[in-house]
Amino acid sequence: MGYSEEVVITDHRYSAKALSRRVFYKWLFPALTEWAAIIVLFWIGFTANVWPVWVIVIFLLGSRQHALGVLGHDGAHFTAAKSKRINDAASALLCFWPMMTTLGDFRRFHYNHHRHFNSAHDPEVIFKSTMSGKQWQPPITRRRIAMYFIGDLFGFGILEVLKARQVLTMSGLLFQNAPGRITKGRWKNWIGPLAILAFIVGVLYSSHLLVALAIWYAALLTSFWAFFRLRTWTEHGGIIENGQTTHRLKLSWVERILITPHESWSHFEHHAHPGIPFWSRHKICEKGVRTKSLWATLGTFGE
Repeated sequence: MGYSEEVVITDHRYSAKALSRRVFYKWLFPALTEWAAIIVLFWIGFTANVWPVWVIVIFLLGSRQHALGVLGHDGAHFTAAKSKRINDAASALLCFWPMMTTLGDFRRFHYNHHRHFNSAHDPEVIFKSTMSGKQWQPPITRRRIAMYFIGDLFGFGILEVLKARQVLTMSGLLFQNAPGRITKGRWKNWIGPLAILAFIVGVLYSSHLLVALAIWYAALLTSFWAFFRLRTWTEHGGIIENGQTTHRLKLSWVERILITPHESWSHFEHHAHPGIPFWSRHKICEKGVRTKSLWATLGTFGE
């Protein structure tokens, strides 16, 4: 069961083929900007070196980790660069490996989401309905969503992070018949992430900054998941007009930076044209189409 909703490109200056053109620097510059922001956050934390500042750093660090994940998503669709080798190398090195996951795992998981959208083989459906049904199935009020966000910031979502990793790798009985699942030779995918981890540990240890690694993973297990979960609410589910299955949003610039970075707010358009890179998707957002604010969108899951 595939995705059935369509986006008609009404602006005749553009075509799907032209908008699908890969331009590596348009992906690389945002990725390097995110890493520059991460370095600045660590500099602020070590300069102040007081716990209230570190709390703010971890909060913002998770949002930038989430932004890197969004950029990695583009790489999984081969839209980061024209060369597949450059696309995969850059996506893995800058987005997936630092977060101890692999491009191959995410690509298989995400392609199943697109190919089997909203069906029994959709891994997101399995996660939301079977593995964590109580936390995702409506009715869910805005207050409950806010409590999940706060709880995730305090580390109460770690179990959900572990479940999500199981979904990502499609491991366990629930995924034994999942299309594209790999059971042999998976360890080879982890050579890169473990090599990067060993290198970073060595550099930080020699610089007496090993605590930075703890801060990184603290953010990954708390604020990263909080922002990831919040963005997920803005994509599918709830009550959507005209029988659609994906929300169409109108967000403030702050919401876009923190919650839906790199045009991930245009998820409707992404499903309709997954081959169009994030920097071009705004060009296919139809004018006059009804959109909702974040507040209104989060109210579609029940009061």
